[in-house]
Parts: sequence; C-alpha cells; structure tokens
Amino acid sequence: MSRIQPRLRHVTTVAVISTTLLSVSACGGNSGSSSDNGNKSDGQQETAVQSTVSKLKLAHPGNLTVAAHIPYEPFEYSGADHKLTGFEVDLAAAVAKILGVTPKWVNTSSDVLFTTVSTNKVDIGAGGIFGYANTAAIQKKIDTRKKLVNFSKPYFDTQEALVINTSKAPTVKSMKDLTSKDTCALGVGSASADWSQAHLSKYGVTFKNYRDRPTMFQAVSTGQVDCLAWGYAPAKAAIKNSNTARIVQTVPSGAQLAFVLPKNRPAVESAINQALEKTMQNGTYKKIFKKYFPDIKVQTFN
Repeated sequence: MSRIQPRLRHVTTVAVISTTLLSVSACGGNSGSSSDNGNKSDGQQETAVQSTVSKLKLAHPGNLTVAAHIPYEPFEYSGADHKLTGFEVDLAAAVAKILGVTPKWVNTSSDVLFTTVSTNKVDIGAGGIFGYANTAAIQKKIDTRKKLVNFSKPYFDTQEALVINTSKAPTVKSMKDLTSKDTCALGVGSASADWSQAHLSKYGVTFKNYRDRPTMFQAVSTGQVDCLAWGYAPAKAAIKNSNTARIVQTVPSGAQLAFVLPKNRPAVESAINQALEKTMQNGTYKKIFKKYFPDIKVQTFN
C-alpha cells in the first residue's frame, strides 16, 4: 500500500539533493524509481548505487551499521544456530548487499536508539519502529521522534493484537469485552502503549506499566495482568510457548514500520531508500516477507 500520510498536520518536505547521489534517483516519496533507472538492468542499478555509497560517510567504512534493541522476534533475534536473524536483519542485509557493504549490528537500548542514530554513531536504527501513521496517538510520538531523526520509506503495515490470559480473562474475545475489572500491560515509551491508551481507555481498563518487553509478556502469561495490546507479529512470537496467553483479536494499527535514519546525512538517507526500493522490485523483499510472515499476505508499497 502507499505510505501513510499523517493526519495531525500537513508537513512540507524539502528534498535535499547531494552531489554524491547524482547516479541514483532520490527515493523516499511515494513515487517509484526514476524513468532513467527503469532503462537500466538490475546489475547496472546496483553498480550505480555502490559507486554512490563509496562516496558516503558511513559510521564505519565498509559497514552498514544498524542499531536495535535485541532481541525482538521476529524482527531481530538469535536463531537455532545462535546467529542473529529476523525480518529486519535479512532486509538490512539485502540493502547492504545492494550498497556493496557489510551489515554490522549494535545492540542498543530503546531509550537511546534515536539519539544513537541522530549523533551518527550508526547509520540506521531498527526494531519494529513506527515511521508513519494515520492515527493521532501514534503520529504524535512519531512527530516527536522526527525532531531528532528521519524515517526510510515504509516496509511493513502493522496490526495490533489483543493478548489475554485465558484463566484471568476467559470471557474476553475482543476489545469490546474489556471492562473496568481488567488490567492491561503497557510497554513504557512504546507506540503500542500510546495505541492502547487511545483505544482501550474507553472500556475503563486499568493500565500497568512495564519497561521490559519479556517481563511484560511474562506478566500476561502468569496472570499478573489480564491483557496486553501489542504488534501482532512480535506478540505471536512472544507467546508461542505459553499455555495461558492467547491472541483473541487482531486489528489494523494504522501504522507502518520504517528504518530510523539520521537527519543530517541526506545522501545516506537517499541511498538507503534507493536500495530498499530495489529489494521490493527484484523479489528479495517478497522472499524475506514470506519467510518470516507465512500467514500474512505479502505487502506492497508505492
């Protein structure tokens, strides 16, 4: 689908064109590749991007350095072979390959991730982060973050899942079944917390704050709280081994995930977006998406 446009206010975007990016089209709006790129072979386009990247000032030469709060399955986590894997790990690797560099991951606390990107200690940030939204509650947080950073083109339409403890809330089948007797967990500082407060408060629920994701999901599984609203994909992964936590409803969140990018390096931003769009054109994105989300229809972005 197309990139979600914020509802809170009209934002005028000023395109900054770097002389180092003349060989590739500036990408990051709703349009696709330029007509000039459309006449080039895949190999020619990748060579052009790689030539451009050789002139960029990456945080660590030869590497695309990515910061994320790890683990956050299915986006970043340790696989059966104990190697870092995940949807965003593979997507960043595909982007790095097009750029002709090697991905390098840095485990960073969510509290400092945006500062880490804005101060150029890394090239991009990841971790299931909302970059676009059509709901005021989420867009407010995004606007605050945009004072420090920019966002890449979107690459994932998110859904919010209502997770319940089947023993404490056996009659809850959807959000409308929640009452003032229910306590729901909130991930402090998360966009899902903002979404929960905006959509669940009307049912009179009590919120309990958690700063750590594993502890938050454990609270639902052990019955310390009755419910939790969180992104469907990570919620499904978090409770896969739980006998007491279950997803009873999934609804569109009105938000899209994107990589976090530094505001002061437009050349890097344009190169990342160009490479990201390339993964969507050459079938790589589709392959990665189906690998991690077999139960979700492959998404498209204009």
